[in-house]
Amino acid sequence: MKNYLKLVTLSTLLFFALITEAKEPKIVTEIDSKSMVFELEAPSKGTSVKLYDNQGNIIYFESVSGGEAFAKRFDLNKLELGNYYLKVDDSVKEITYTLLLNATDVAVIGRNENHKPVFVREEGKLLMNLLNLEGNAVTVSVLDGENRTLFSQNIDGNTVIEKAFNFENALKDSYTVVVKYGKDTFYETVVVE
Repeated sequence: MKNYLKLVTLSTLLFFALITEAKEPKIVTEIDSKSMVFELEAPSKGTSVKLYDNQGNIIYFESVSGGEAFAKRFDLNKLELGNYYLKVDDSVKEITYTLLLNATDVAVIGRNENHKPVFVREEGKLLMNLLNLEGNAVTVSVLDGENRTLFSQNIDGNTVIEKAFNFENALKDSYTVVVKYGKDTFYETVVVE
């Protein structure tokens, strides 16, 4: 068990290194212009960029492959005045920018960043790390194929949450690890055959 805790700790350190190394997205707006440029340097595989209106309708969507820099110019001239949301989502975090489109220009008026749990599978085990900078209450549960709760733990105030689940001797079934964090819920399924 100590070896697995060491592995979880090492995974957490690697997780922090990846987060601090990642380049932040950049939004460039121009004075007296209803356009903006969004830049993302070296996005990870599976990154998506979405632009939403105030009612939650997706106006723009693009899946960005890893490696190369991504840049997109948005011309918002034909959109109604009001709030819009630009969401950048990858495997580690989700960043949502609140944009205000007024009569003369567009401005970034807010930024919200949510970290996601990172799951690593290794030899019948599932390791989970979550960076919880806000100190939100987190609930971690394991459900079986019939949605019966096999394990549940509430964690309050921790900034780093690490859990290791051993499925080596589990019965043949489909298990779901559920992580409730703030308003979000994340799922990871493990099938034991």
